[in-house]
Amino acid sequence: MSDDLITFDTLMTRLEIVLRERAPLHAVYGPGGTFDHTRKILLASCRDAHRLTKLGNNEKVTEALLDDLGHADADYVAFVETATAQRTTLALLDAEATLLEHRLSYLKAKTYENAQLARMQ
Repeated sequence: MSDDLITFDTLMTRLEIVLRERAPLHAVYGPGGTFDHTRKILLASCRDAHRLTKLGNNEKVTEALLDDLGHADADYVAFVETATAQRTTLALLDAEATLLEHRLSYLKAKTYENAQLARMQ
């Protein structure tokens, strides 16, 4: 029984760590998160920088060109690459949390089953 308690405590500790690591990522990428707002702000900033550069060089500026330049901007590309890595981390943490929750449920059921068997004897 003491092995079960150690396992239970270990699982609970790891689940707590995973949930704490996952929380800030959910704040950004989860429902109601800030990712899309931040992305749009960065894209607008990139487009404005390119607009000013083009206008300063007396070049023709179209919305389609600015859209393409904004999406190809190094800062925007780096932002998307970072987001991809963070979303991967979030998915892995979600999967680990689910697995830990299933293991905890199994351990609780097994502990209950063992207690029931002990009462029968």
